[in-house]
Amino acid sequence: MDFKLRTEENSNFASTQSLDLSAMDLDKLPSDFQALQIRVLNLSDNNLMDLPQALTHYTTLQEIDLSDNEFEAFPLVLLDCKALKEISLANNKIHKAFDIPAHSLQHLIVLELPNNKIHQLPESFCHLENLQRLNIEHNPLGQIPTCIFALKALKELDLTATDLKSIPRHIAQLASTLQWLDLSDNQLETLPSEFGQLQQLTFLDLSQNNINHLPASFAQLKSLEELNLEYNPLGQVPQHICALQQLKKLDLTQTDLVTLPIEFAQLQALNWLDLSENQITYLPDAFGKLKQLQWLDIRNNKLQELPFSFAQLQALEVLNAEHNPLGNLPEGICLLQQLKQLDLTATNLDKLPDHLANLKQLQWLDLSENQIDIFPEVLSELQQLEWLDIRHNQLLLLPECIGKMQQLKELHLASNLLLDVHDNIGNLQVLKRLDLSCNELQTLPLGFKHLQQLQDLNLERNAFDTFPRVVLYLKQLKSLDLSDNGLEEVPEEIVSLNQLTWLDLRNNALTTLPETIAQMKDTLEELFLEGNPLSNSEKIRIKQLLPQTTIYFY
Repeated sequence: MDFKLRTEENSNFASTQSLDLSAMDLDKLPSDFQALQIRVLNLSDNNLMDLPQALTHYTTLQEIDLSDNEFEAFPLVLLDCKALKEISLANNKIHKAFDIPAHSLQHLIVLELPNNKIHQLPESFCHLENLQRLNIEHNPLGQIPTCIFALKALKELDLTATDLKSIPRHIAQLASTLQWLDLSDNQLETLPSEFGQLQQLTFLDLSQNNINHLPASFAQLKSLEELNLEYNPLGQVPQHICALQQLKKLDLTQTDLVTLPIEFAQLQALNWLDLSENQITYLPDAFGKLKQLQWLDIRNNKLQELPFSFAQLQALEVLNAEHNPLGNLPEGICLLQQLKQLDLTATNLDKLPDHLANLKQLQWLDLSENQIDIFPEVLSELQQLEWLDIRHNQLLLLPECIGKMQQLKELHLASNLLLDVHDNIGNLQVLKRLDLSCNELQTLPLGFKHLQQLQDLNLERNAFDTFPRVVLYLKQLKSLDLSDNGLEEVPEEIVSLNQLTWLDLRNNALTTLPETIAQMKDTLEELFLEGNPLSNSEKIRIKQLLPQTTIYFY
């Protein structure tokens, strides 16, 4: 038996000896299992149902991972492991009642019990007087065990998906210590007024419940920094939230919002805000007062415009406004000097204003699913742009100005009406991925050969009736898609693409492949040939030429 014994450095101990017996298909510990001076024991991902009494000889053992085994009960031998600080029993089948005698596990700080079948915890659980983190998510509790409220050192509590329908007033007994609480994915409709006494809370997750209002005492959670309310039928932003002056991160995704109250602007510390998937028709002028905001998601709403005060969000780096009927790019967006990522997918744009050039820091831009028919020349002034998606528009030409976008690493132009690509595309010296699929291209410009960093090229569903030979210059190419064209032959020189691992030639008019393709047998991993008129004998021949390649004929 190979005991993977190693020494690890960590913040708690100068040197931690760790024994790793994970994923060894054990149903019991080996007979040569003996006492070692170890502090960390990993027995996860086995088939264990019990532990031997010999484990108590591990007098220095502080952490044990028993996750992903077959335990149906809490291993009682652990009660005699006096030095234990962390226990993980995640993803087992624990359902049997157990007891924790007084003075057992006095040093235990972390207990992980998620994804078991626990219906209740024993009253003796209160003996874990030093426990700081308890994770009991995805267990059919039905209610919070009262013994939890007696855990005087508890800082973190995870009750995700535990079939809770209400929170008892006794939750306030954790007021002096509890800092992190996850109540997501339950059936809660409200919270008790005593909830406001949890004034040490910095993190609270109430997502995926049935909450439609919050108690006035919620405003007393003065330390709260992160609040998740997504997927609750709120209907409006509870005004008590607006009093949380330390709140930095707020998620209100799909909470049936139509607008925001003026008081929302009081959240001066907010730097991350998700308002996506609501019915919001406008944002208040005071929205611009959220001057610490760095990340904002307003996608899938009904916004036709943004307030001019939007320009005051000078710390904003990421903005997702996709699937809003804006029609025009709001001027306020173009004044956001720190913006690095902008998503304008499906916002009814047909052109871009010249002042988009003000976004000097922009690195990532999505303009897909709009009605743009002329490639916006202003894009060539965005000198930091590395990623551009302009799929599903109505472009006919890729003009000369494309050659100025020399920082581009990814360019997505699929599903336009492209007939021509300018030779200057060869100036994109760092381009690694190019998608030109679903257009009307018949040829590629000679400048294409200068795309020497290109690794992924998609030319699917165009009008090529001959193999575009300029592609043969792309020595770094790993993936090439020429499916759904009219190709009748593949040139012998395709072997020059010696980095190619993935080649898609489906639905063409190929009747054979060149003999030279055998030289790609050690590099080509997948070859797609469905929908070509290949004879059975030719299929056998291709298999013989490429014995190690996975080939798809059907």
